[in-house]
Amino acid sequence: MNQKKWLSFLSGQPGNASENHKTAKIYSKPLNSCKNVLDIGCGEGITLLLLKEKGIKGTGITLNKKDALKVFSKGNPVVIGDMHELPFKNESFDGVYSKDSFEHSFAPFIASKEFSRVLKKNGLLVLVMPEKEWIKEEYHFHCFTPYQIKSLMEKNDFLLKKASFNLFYDFYVFEKTEKKKSKEIRLIELNYFFWGILRALSAPFLKTYFKTKQFKS
Repeated sequence: MNQKKWLSFLSGQPGNASENHKTAKIYSKPLNSCKNVLDIGCGEGITLLLLKEKGIKGTGITLNKKDALKVFSKGNPVVIGDMHELPFKNESFDGVYSKDSFEHSFAPFIASKEFSRVLKKNGLLVLVMPEKEWIKEEYHFHCFTPYQIKSLMEKNDFLLKKASFNLFYDFYVFEKTEKKKSKEIRLIELNYFFWGILRALSAPFLKTYFKTKQFKS
């Protein structure tokens, strides 16, 4: 396995369109049972195309007009809008997907409240966010520990169902429900702590690698 493939395998960090497709396929898997999914910060619509292939109706929302045109040109529904004020009726979807977007929220409580509003009861929310060392971008405003994101989401009727981590991403699955018993957070926090150590040790090498890669391209 060469260096590029090893990094992709180890971290889940997409390196090109093909890797973006593979990553979206992994992270959107919990939504396979859904019929109608909202993709928040849909980019160029890679996840929307995957949902369409599975027979799932996907709707994208983005602030980027160029991305919206690309999504529309591929035959997928898309609107230009803000996650803090979603232009959809209550309980419009049974799934919400947010990858590389929630960290852009300047008001996470309001955004998560909107996610809850447009989701049907027992609907699923998939959150995928970059870990804190990779969040130092101009428009990245927040990062969360598992306990913080769990507590925030519970205030808007979300129950944590699943959490996992790799070198680049924190991955959460929530269910909209009134039930209060959530997944055990101690084991999740321990797993998060382990990945934090691995991330800290790997960060200098990985950052140098990606900077070199970016310079060459």
